[in-house]
Amino acid sequence: MDFFEKLGQIDNRIIYVLFILAILIPLVTPLGLPVSVSQHTKQAYEVIDSLQPGDTVIIDIGISYSGAGDVLPQTVAMLKHLMSKDVNVIFTGVQMDSSKIIEDLIKPYEEVGKQYGVDFCNLGYLAGGENAIAAYAKDLKKAYPIDFRGNSTDILPILQNVNSVKDAKMFIFFSTQNADMYVRQISEYRVPIVGGLIAQ
Repeated sequence: MDFFEKLGQIDNRIIYVLFILAILIPLVTPLGLPVSVSQHTKQAYEVIDSLQPGDTVIIDIGISYSGAGDVLPQTVAMLKHLMSKDVNVIFTGVQMDSSKIIEDLIKPYEEVGKQYGVDFCNLGYLAGGENAIAAYAKDLKKAYPIDFRGNSTDILPILQNVNSVKDAKMFIFFSTQNADMYVRQISEYRVPIVGGLIAQ
């Protein structure tokens, strides 16, 4: 009887116990592998950390649910950093899933007292891809006369002094596609750009 035949005769319960141990042991006693932080990540952190309370940033959620596992954790971490600094966040989106993803992102902050329309707002999905980015970058309220929740953008306090991307302190985008269209359309406004991309 060869080695593989012997393996095939092992009781399944023994294999399950070994699998459970292989999963539990690293959880109980972590391996302690170092976590490397890239230079780009450090630069993004430092730029965001330089923002002051009351500054306004625009975040475009170009994420679909199919790529959310790769990009959404970056979004959650960056939003947590922004909220801890009391920065105002205007959300836009060029993916059909954007509006729902934004609502999921801001819900925990509403539950702890942050105000919709003051601390953040969800302008929602705008069709058109790169053309949509160009439109809202030039004239935010013209591109979005109402927000995702049906409010007129003319009356939202967070938008009172923001008419285009150049009125924001920073533009942040998260994309499951590519960065090219954001860079092409936003760079002319001379605001810092930070992006979170899919690993591919």
